[in-house]
Amino acid sequence: MKTVLTFVFIFAQVIAFGQELLTLERALEMALANNPDIGIFRNQKQVAANMAHPGNAGLLPSVQINSSYNYNINDTELEFANNIPPNDIEGAESRAFNAAIQANYTLFDGLGTIYTYQQLKNSAVIADVEARMNTENILLQVISTYYEVARLKDQYTIATENLAISGDRLARAQHGYEMGNTTKLDLLNAEVDFNRDSISAIQAQQLYENGVRSLNFVMGVDIDTEYTVVVGTIEPRVFSIEELWSGALENNAMLLSAAYNQQQAELEVQQAKSDRMPVLNLSAGYGYTQNQNDAGILLQQQNLGFNAGLTLQWTIFNGSRTHIQIRNAQIAMETNDLVRKKAELQIERDIKNVFANYENALRIIELEKLNVETSNLNFERTDEQYRLGRITNTQYREAQRNLIQSRLNLSNAYYQYKLAEIELLRLSGQLLN
Repeated sequence: MKTVLTFVFIFAQVIAFGQELLTLERALEMALANNPDIGIFRNQKQVAANMAHPGNAGLLPSVQINSSYNYNINDTELEFANNIPPNDIEGAESRAFNAAIQANYTLFDGLGTIYTYQQLKNSAVIADVEARMNTENILLQVISTYYEVARLKDQYTIATENLAISGDRLARAQHGYEMGNTTKLDLLNAEVDFNRDSISAIQAQQLYENGVRSLNFVMGVDIDTEYTVVVGTIEPRVFSIEELWSGALENNAMLLSAAYNQQQAELEVQQAKSDRMPVLNLSAGYGYTQNQNDAGILLQQQNLGFNAGLTLQWTIFNGSRTHIQIRNAQIAMETNDLVRKKAELQIERDIKNVFANYENALRIIELEKLNVETSNLNFERTDEQYRLGRITNTQYREAQRNLIQSRLNLSNAYYQYKLAEIELLRLSGQLLN
């Protein structure tokens, strides 16, 4: 449907008062900059990105500098073999000092560190997708609240215009009663209807003000900020089920998250299998040691030099713990595959349901527009007949109600249409665009 749907929610009088005009684009920018939850998601994504480092997976060597100094004082008695005289010293002092730089590196561990690094990188991608999904939910809330404020503003406008009609009717009834042309009952009916419409206008105003505060909250700005939402003209988008589904498979955050979680489970299996392989570690260092003793044959010793070594460790049996880890990792992989398939079915169902809602909303809007035109024409003729005294208060009130209800229905139809549209954009992964 190529017809441009015009939907104006704002009072010209409100604009004249100088309130700031708030567009949807500006509301989304403010939410991205100020909403606390979006800031939290952004930080969580950054933490996951920082973790995806080769050194965090054990792919880089560790280098340490160690140093120590020990001092002891003891009463010492020494007896030696080979007829060496004994040595008896009270308060014998001993000192030991060492300093060294040591490097350690895992040469092979069954590719466990490789899989760990891949998992960390995959976790960073998952965090990014989940941050996007959570951000989309916040922006979806901003958009729906924005249009809800527009709808409430429109209904407030309708309520005040309805009150003006009832006020005019009350004034005519009062004048007619004073002139003797209408009865007291007509005047009382007009007063009752005016009071009822006054209550409706007050309630509509309260709902609108509450909606503005809700929008301020999701945007992350001061709750009492005042502005006027600007919707203006709305032009329906052209969607197709095939394009929506294709976009969802490529860009839907839920499906992407399920796919990456499936990859993560596959890496868990490979990492668990790596525990069956031997581990070969390399160590190397360069250091200095010095020992001094008041007692003993060796009074002082110094060493300065290089050391290196290889260590091979292979766990032959560990109580079947590795086998259990592998099996559980395989089960987790199967579970994630089921989760992914379920997510695809859910998204496909949601796209088809929301697409049907979207098309029906467009049809309803066209019908409601005709209803507004018809009820408006009916009210104009009824008002003319009422002024001439040819119809009753009940007939006039019924025409008034039909006019107001048709305008409210059109307002609600536009709101439902926009909700369906933005949900289709979210499901197909286009919302952030």
